[in-house]
Amino acid sequence: MIHTGRHFLQIPGPTNVPDRVLRAMDQPIIDHRGPEFAEMTQEVLAGLRTVFQTSGPVVIFPGSGT
Repeated sequence: MIHTGRHFLQIPGPTNVPDRVLRAMDQPIIDHRGPEFAEMTQEVLAGLRTVFQTSGPVVIFPGSGT
């Protein structure tokens, strides 16, 4: 049997992080006050309307969870 790619256990505890995740984490941060973030937010909201099968407004409410 030939194995390709990087193998890792998906269990609690210390675990290897896949290379694609490490690469994604290495991207520059998007300014939340900039036009790129506003554009991305509109795309996310449009996608959420599809997910929730609605044509009405979708609201993202940020909170600390505490």
